[in-house]
Amino acid sequence: METLAVAQQKGGVGKTTTVVNLADAAVSEGVRVLVIDLDPQGNATTTLCPTPPAVDTLSVADVLAGDASLEETVIAGDWTSDSGGALAVVPAIAATLHPVTKHLEAQEDPGHALHALRHAIEALDDTYDLVLIDCPPALGMLTLNALVAANGVLVVSEPSLYSLDGLADIRETIDTVRTHHAPALELRGVLLNKWRGETRTGRRWRLEFEQLMGPDLLDPPIPLRVAIADAAETGQRLSQSNDTRELAYRYVRHLRSITRR
Repeated sequence: METLAVAQQKGGVGKTTTVVNLADAAVSEGVRVLVIDLDPQGNATTTLCPTPPAVDTLSVADVLAGDASLEETVIAGDWTSDSGGALAVVPAIAATLHPVTKHLEAQEDPGHALHALRHAIEALDDTYDLVLIDCPPALGMLTLNALVAANGVLVVSEPSLYSLDGLADIRETIDTVRTHHAPALELRGVLLNKWRGETRTGRRWRLEFEQLMGPDLLDPPIPLRVAIADAAETGQRLSQSNDTRELAYRYVRHLRSITRR
C-alpha cells in the first residue's frame, strides 16, 4: 500500500480538486483507494461521501485523538470500476477536527503527536492499494502528520508569484520531515494547476516553474477549465463523460507517474 499526501500551504490552488480527480483516476485504473480528508473545510468529504456525515460521525479527528481506528471511520464511496477499483473516504468534520488539532499542538511530546496518522495507517490491512491524503492549506500539525505518514508528496500549485514563492517553504518542510521523521519520504512532483497555455503570461509562468523545479514539474499541466471545478464540486467523475475524458486522462498519466505501486 502506498500513501500519497497532496499538499500546498496556499489556499485556492485546486488541491482538493486534484485529490478528487486523482481518486477518479485511481478507481478507473482498478485501484482500491482510500481518501483521508485532513482539511477542516471538509471539501473532499462533501464531494466524495454519498451523503453528508453528521457532526457526531466518527471522523479523522477521532483517529488523530486515538479514539478510533481508520477502518472504524471509513465511509464507502459510490465510485467503482469493472477492473476492481473502489473508493472509500475518511471524513473531516470541522467541529471536531479543530479541537483535536489544538490538542496535538499542545502535547509535550511533539514527535508522538506528529506520528498519530502514520500509526493509524500502518494498522490498516490490505483492503486498500493507495491512500490519498488531502492536506489543509497550511504547514501546521495536520499537514506535518500527513507528511510523516506518507511515502510521497504531490505539491499542487497555480501559476502565480505567491505559489512560486511558497514552493521553497514546502520543499524545506519536506526536507525537515524526511530528516527527522520519515527518511523514505519523496517529493513525487509539482503539478501546475489552473494553467492558461493560450496566454503569454501562462507560458511565462510555466517557464518560471520549469526553471525552479526542473524534472519535478509534472507534464502536462492541468488547464483552467470550468468542467474540472464543476465535476469536483458535484461529485461527478471526469472519466465518465466524453466531454471531459481527455482531462481525466491527464490525471491518469500523473497518477501513474507519481505512484510506486
